[in-house]
Amino acid sequence: MLLRAARPENAPGIALFDEYNMASSAVLERFNPVLDDERTLVLVEKEGEAIRLHPDFVPIVAFNPPTARYPGRRKLSPASYNRHTLIYIPDLSAIDEQKEILSGRAAEMGVPTAVAEALVDLHHWLIAKYADGTLGQSLSDDEKPDLSIRQLMKSLETVHEFGEEDGYGLAFLHAVESKYAGTPDLDDNEAILQHADEMSR
Repeated sequence: MLLRAARPENAPGIALFDEYNMASSAVLERFNPVLDDERTLVLVEKEGEAIRLHPDFVPIVAFNPPTARYPGRRKLSPASYNRHTLIYIPDLSAIDEQKEILSGRAAEMGVPTAVAEALVDLHHWLIAKYADGTLGQSLSDDEKPDLSIRQLMKSLETVHEFGEEDGYGLAFLHAVESKYAGTPDLDDNEAILQHADEMSR
């Protein structure tokens, strides 16, 4: 893929390397010369053949920081950091922002926007309940559901998958059960599902 997007005889392309820091350290270090001014890729599999990449080729990498929230990510070496222009994108956590994003995606999927907004409302209800200790008292941080925009998008995808056949009310409950109410605390799960059921009426 990299060579298709970057060989000098080809039309230059843009290559997005998502979850970049989940690659092995060896792969990351091998990629460094691609980002240098020389733009060279050495193919050790082909007896060290060096390919000078197209000057207009644009590599973009995306990654989450190596924190407890994102296990398995590696900290990039100084050599890697020095070859990138870093743009930090904060979490999309504002309720109005999330409703706008989910409603737009729901409209593309053919899911009623009211369901998307209900997912966001439930999501923020959960954030408040975990923050005030109503939920999660017996859970470690790793056992609590991921309360991020990514989880909301996954929930919406579940609604889309089951909504047409089962109805969007049941699909909403299924999304909540599968994405939010699967913690080891059965009482928490019951409270979450009860609240979701009340919202779906």
